[in-house]
Amino acid sequence: MNTAHNSNRDDSWLQREAAVFGRYLIDRDPPSHLVRRYVEACRVALPPTEDGDENVVRLAVLRPWLLPSLDAVTALVRPKSRLRQKLLLMASILEASPDFADLFLPERCSPVRLALRAAACGVTTVVKLVAGALALVALRGKT
Repeated sequence: MNTAHNSNRDDSWLQREAAVFGRYLIDRDPPSHLVRRYVEACRVALPPTEDGDENVVRLAVLRPWLLPSLDAVTALVRPKSRLRQKLLLMASILEASPDFADLFLPERCSPVRLALRAAACGVTTVVKLVAGALALVALRGKT
């Protein structure tokens, strides 16, 4: 078995994960040096597993429009899942970067605007939870 070939393939998949997770977290592609940092951090901190968690990550990367829903439902029912671990890893890398640190700091806003944001967030969270739960049920049915 050619481990260099497998490592390159794994790296390209991890780079794809970093791009998808970066777009989800900061609404743009992360710079290449942060993608490399994500790949290295995954190699050290998150070795591949054989359980179904990798399937959820794969689904999120292949269908990025499902990522917000999968994130919401796993945060609620499986907070230590591989998807959550990888999203938190990417968020940590982005937050520690001077280019993106401000995106993770709270904004100043009026109490009325804060209440409206909280209400909108609550509604979208419920929608994401339902969609994510349905996606997880469908994925579990296939495995």
